[in-house]
Amino acid sequence: LKSLILAYLQRCRGRVKHPYLFTDPSTGAPIASQVENKITAQICKRCPVMKEAKLTPHALRRTFNGNLWGRSKQLGWDEDKIKRITNYLNGWTETSQQSAIYQRKQIEQDAFELLAVIQGQASA
Repeated sequence: LKSLILAYLQRCRGRVKHPYLFTDPSTGAPIASQVENKITAQICKRCPVMKEAKLTPHALRRTFNGNLWGRSKQLGWDEDKIKRITNYLNGWTETSQQSAIYQRKQIEQDAFELLAVIQGQASA
């Protein structure tokens, strides 16, 4: 997959400089959400494992943002910095509150992991 992505970047992206992987071939702008849906649908059609895993653009965004949250917390970044970076990397406006949705999900997951650790210690 890595070699295919690198080949795509070299062949299709040219000198376009932004953080988006897939772009409109005529404008170089990031693809529209309808195209994103079509791409993931084609991947699922051709790869049953991805269909079973329920690959969707939303699942990709959720995973991406969860990874961003986890790594930025490891780096010790404050929540305001995490929000600004998340908004930038997702293509949202600087003042977008969209990142809060993904942060809330990650906070819930972190809370459940912490509870599992505490409960494990209590039963030991």
